[in-house]
Amino acid sequence: MTFHGDGGFAGTSNIAGKSKRRPAKETPVSFYGEAPGTNLQQADLQLRDRLLILQTQQAEAALADRQRQFLRQLAAAIENEVRNRMNAMDNEMEAAKKLNWALEARVQSLTVENHLWRELAQSNEAAANLLRADLEQAITTHICINEERQLQCNCYEAVADDGESCCGDSEDSNKMAAPPPPSPAARICRSCRRNEPTVLLLPCRHLCLCAACGSTANSCPICNCFTSGTVHVNLS
Repeated sequence: MTFHGDGGFAGTSNIAGKSKRRPAKETPVSFYGEAPGTNLQQADLQLRDRLLILQTQQAEAALADRQRQFLRQLAAAIENEVRNRMNAMDNEMEAAKKLNWALEARVQSLTVENHLWRELAQSNEAAANLLRADLEQAITTHICINEERQLQCNCYEAVADDGESCCGDSEDSNKMAAPPPPSPAARICRSCRRNEPTVLLLPCRHLCLCAACGSTANSCPICNCFTSGTVHVNLS
């Protein structure tokens, strides 16, 4: 008799053949020694994890791409703004240079104009001084002529009075009654005080020097004006 695992006893082989035992239902065993449902769940979880990781990587890549695009746009905008400001500064510098050139040209023009006006003022001043000297000379000449005429009139009156009071006197008294000659001071050289003046000085036009003194004179002895030329006058 043979003992079996189900707790029964079997007799001889004939009895075993007559009374055969129903075989137990076999349970499928997985390759890893686990049930198929657990493997499917794990595979599903792994697949979901992979999909999640893939989606996360894709989202990170898209976000990084957007960040790079945004940074490129920002850099382009900054570069454009900087370029515009530099162009504006260049334009301002060019305008400032043009204005500076215009101001320099204006300053040069004003300098030349000032120089011309100064020369004109000096020329007018010289002309005014010349006219003043001519006027003073004319006034002096007129005063001298009036004084000489007055002196001659006084002499003539004195001579007439003497002639009336001394009528019938000797020849000497007749000579004393004659009119006096012109004043010799008006007809002598103002430099040597000896010769007759025959040189007219320019530009003052004073007839006050003789031929010898006029050749070496640099200024007029009457008005102290600088002599630019002389004219010899023939009084004969």
